Amino acid sequence: GVVTDVNGVATFVVTCNAEGTAWVNMGRVITQVECAIGAAIFSTDCKACAADLITVTASGDGAHPMDGDVTDTSGLCAVRTFTCNGYNANIEVFPLRSETALIVNLEGEYNVATFEVTCNGTAWVNSGAIITQLECASA
Repeated sequence: GVVTDVNGVATFVVTCNAEGTAWVNMGRVITQVECAIGAAIFSTDCKACAADLITVTASGDGAHPMDGDVTDTSGLCAVRTFTCNGYNANIEVFPLRSETALIVNLEGEYNVATFEVTCNGTAWVNSGAIITQLECASA
C-alpha cells in the first residue's frame, strides 16, 4: 500500500507486537518499508474515489451515524476525514480482507474520534490498508 499526506510528509507508525517478534500496523506484520518521492507514485485519479467505497454502518452497541464526513481535494490526493462524537467516542475500522475491527480514538479526547483515509485512485486507504467499512460508536 501507499501512505501519503497532503503536506508533503508521509508518516507510517508501527509497533512491536506483544510477543516481541514483529513490527505491526493495524494488525498486519510489516517486513519492509520504502520511501519514494514524487507524483509518479500516485494515480492520476487519486482525487476521484467514490464515497460509497466505504460503507458506514450503525449496527453495533452504541453505534450511530458519523458526525462528520468531509472530503478535501485541495492536496495531491483526496483526503476524507470521518468524525464521531459522543461519550467515549470511537470509530471502528474494518480493513479489506480482515475480520478484525480496529477501534480508533486518535484525538486523545474521550468525546471525539477522527479517522482519515486517502484516495489512491481505486480505494480509500489508511497506512496502506484498504478501508471498506467504518462505524461510529459511543457510550
